[in-house]
Amino acid sequence: MKKKQKNQLQESVLRKLFGDVEANYNDAYSECTGYLWTDEDLNVGGHDLLEEIRSYLGKFIYLEVDVH
Repeated sequence: MKKKQKNQLQESVLRKLFGDVEANYNDAYSECTGYLWTDEDLNVGGHDLLEEIRSYLGKFIYLEVDVH
């Protein structure tokens, strides 16, 4: 564990409370074959949204996103 300052703890709580979004992707290429794969992360409020969506493969989803 890493020691945190009071303001860091407060910020962390607010990020989780308001559903902070962390998104990242990186693509991998080879000089010989070109595109290989893409690494992707999408976390909302501390939950892995991509993994949650993948767990319902073959079903329907209604997803509403508000961007401010």
